[in-house]
Amino acid sequence: IDRSSSMNAHDFTIDGKAVDRLTAVRKVAGDFINGMGSLNGRSGDLIGLVTFAGYADSNCPMTFDHEFLVTDVLDSIRIVNENSEDGTAIGDAIALAVVRLSSLDERVKSESGNAIQSKVIILLTDGENTAGDITPRTAADMAAAMGITVYTIGAGTNGWAPMPVQNLFGQTVMRNQRVQIDEKTLQEIADITDGKYFRATDTKSLEEIYAKIDEMERTEITQR
Repeated sequence: IDRSSSMNAHDFTIDGKAVDRLTAVRKVAGDFINGMGSLNGRSGDLIGLVTFAGYADSNCPMTFDHEFLVTDVLDSIRIVNENSEDGTAIGDAIALAVVRLSSLDERVKSESGNAIQSKVIILLTDGENTAGDITPRTAADMAAAMGITVYTIGAGTNGWAPMPVQNLFGQTVMRNQRVQIDEKTLQEIADITDGKYFRATDTKSLEEIYAKIDEMERTEITQR
């Protein structure tokens, strides 16, 4: 999940109230994990969290403890407020998630002899790659080589969006600022990894996207 400064744009809503992009993403991603409304929840999945701005950070290891993941980790994610931390390291974020999934795959094989049936990254960003050491194309090639599918989501309006800024009197006001999503790169990442690119312009479309991913990533298992 992207937590760069552009995620401050207030072009999403929750219960009719305008909120910043990250607030909407935290809610919908939490519903995707735990289940709510049209989202069934992912109780059978090991899920981890990587966030990124100027650099990528592994916030939570792969876990079945979804209550901890959502309540203690996801809900505590904040947008960066220091220029030195800002940026959008898409390639580094994918690469870090690939490392987490690959090490898990090796551990499961050594402990049980079984293979993980599906390895998935859901990448959500509202910008274009401006930081990091690894290009998105290279990271996508890494994911494809490890059999990892990447679903990419471009979040927010493209062009102009209301952003909170301080005026001369120290008051916080909303002012339209230019924002740009690199849809071409997000589409390329999805294509390389046999995933799919989605565009979310509001909270409703974001919910529908997670519902589609939820439906596509279902595997039937037999338990004795």
